[in-house]
Amino acid sequence: MHFSDLFYKYIPLFLWDGLINCKENIILPNNLRRITLYENPSDYDLKNNREIQWSFRRQLGIDSIAHEICSGKHKSLDDLPVLIENRDCKKGQIKVTRFLDSKNKLEIPSKASKKEIKETDIEGKIIVFEEFQNLKRSWFKLK
Repeated sequence: MHFSDLFYKYIPLFLWDGLINCKENIILPNNLRRITLYENPSDYDLKNNREIQWSFRRQLGIDSIAHEICSGKHKSLDDLPVLIENRDCKKGQIKVTRFLDSKNKLEIPSKASKKEIKETDIEGKIIVFEEFQNLKRSWFKLK
């Protein structure tokens, strides 16, 4: 897959640069980014390759930004580990919230132990604000 730097307005640069679990993630001389998830594209339906496809979607917050663009609002995005928004920013124009477990791996919000918030400029290239929060969980037993 090829992506131009125009995509950084929707999915900020640091998410692309941090992409793991893919065969190739390089910038070509013409500033296009080439992502190869697995060796043979026709093997898209293999179990392992489906897992790689879902990992790609989760890491980049693709479902979050698609929802943001299509609906203009968030409705029931409780299971997404990455949220990308263009509102309620403190200093930037694009806000990315990543929910993480204790080992800094992406996790659904209800199971996350911390969250990372980064805001970028309107181009999605420069991080202008960062905040890390530990999430407190209340655990209790029902009798």
